[in-house]
Amino acid sequence: MIYFAAKKSSFAVVLHETMVVLAVSVIIPFVVHGIPFPGNVPIGARFLPLFYAPFVAVVLFRPAVSIMSALAAPFLNQLLTGSPGFEKGIVLTFELVLFTLLALILSGEKRTCLGAAVLAYIMSKGASVLLLWKALLMVPGISVEAYFLRSMYTAFPGIVILFLINMYLNAIKDR
Repeated sequence: MIYFAAKKSSFAVVLHETMVVLAVSVIIPFVVHGIPFPGNVPIGARFLPLFYAPFVAVVLFRPAVSIMSALAAPFLNQLLTGSPGFEKGIVLTFELVLFTLLALILSGEKRTCLGAAVLAYIMSKGASVLLLWKALLMVPGISVEAYFLRSMYTAFPGIVILFLINMYLNAIKDR
């Protein structure tokens, strides 16, 4: 009976933590998308706001919390805000889940690897580009390398923010 109560309690904690991370996963993109930004590239593609909360969950919470939030965040954002669109949401979910899994692996048991967020993002974006290329969903006439490099250039501000979040989380975890 005690074992069951402990499991139930653990499940309740995971559920609570996941709800908190999902709430943040909706609030941050909502705020970021409200910032006026010139150009025709979506601001989310530049600043990567959907990646922040799942990465924080990688470092601070149980792995299940980060994975569940990565799975649900794009669809929850689409449901509540209409963005990202369905097709982009599928690709973004793939990238976000892969990013989260890679960050978990790269961070190890202590969850304090300094370059985990950046490396996980680059690897997940690379896998996404290859998947799009293999599925023939890329824009015709653009090479895989050019598409990947353009994606990295576009997302550079978000990659820097992920690195800063990673640095901050490492600093507070090492205390």
